[in-house]
Amino acid sequence: MELLSNLGLGFSVASSFANLGFCLIGVLLGTLIGVTVGVPLGVIAAANRGGWIDQVARVVALIGYSMPIFWLGLMGLLVFYGILGWVGGPGRQD
Repeated sequence: MELLSNLGLGFSVASSFANLGFCLIGVLLGTLIGVTVGVPLGVIAAANRGGWIDQVARVVALIGYSMPIFWLGLMGLLVFYGILGWVGGPGRQD
């Protein structure tokens, strides 16, 4: 049996690896944005312990950590694609 056969799915498993580059770009971009925003915000909040920026950072972190990822994705599509029109719709667009 060939390792990269269609496995009864109707498409070749090897064709799924064609989109791997797009996934890696998304992961790296999300990590870069998270680190460049999160680390300075955490340092500023720690320096001003108990202040308003510490409280805001704590609430934003709690909401971000508690929110299901599928809901965050849907709301991102609604705002940035549906309302603002800043990004393309879901799926790969060549």
